Amino acid sequence: MDNGAWVLAAAVLCASEPTFAAQPANLLPNGDFSAANQINGWTTFPYGIWSADDAGGSSSSGSIQLTGDPTESGVSAQSTCFAVSPGAAYSEGLQSKVFKGSISGAYGAALVCTTYTDANCSKNYFDLSRKPQPSYATYWTAWQTASGTLPGNARSAHCTLYLNLIGTMRFDNVFFNSIAPTAPVSLESFEVD
Repeated sequence: MDNGAWVLAAAVLCASEPTFAAQPANLLPNGDFSAANQINGWTTFPYGIWSADDAGGSSSSGSIQLTGDPTESGVSAQSTCFAVSPGAAYSEGLQSKVFKGSISGAYGAALVCTTYTDANCSKNYFDLSRKPQPSYATYWTAWQTASGTLPGNARSAHCTLYLNLIGTMRFDNVFFNSIAPTAPVSLESFEVD
């Protein structure tokens, strides 16, 4: 076999080598509300509490509970700021259940994730999505996952849970999955004599 054939055989062998894409990771700190961390890393307004009621039934985890108050315009829980990669693909979602009361309506509850152009969630924000029609079941149910591409100038983000009606909801397994874009692979050509 001449040198050209060896080069061609090596190129075919390398091209057929399996490659594996990186899996997206949940960038949201403490979205599972573990028993060890409870609601650490989440800021609630005016109040929110940790509940031992876990969407997966785990005794070492729980959920965050928000209760709507008729004297307030709504309650919320905001995650800490986390780093994101500009232009990266993302998906977001959670599980919830109505614990007390009857919550319904287009804007009864929402998950809003917001990106920023700086590293500490303080400059030039952009809301990625709103989920105006979540599940209002009295058992643990996953919300429809939203996905897209982060803005090209995004450097950080946080996510906020909102409850805008009277009643009590529990939220668990809140996620913001993302993976940095990879550079395209370019192949160079060569001649075989």
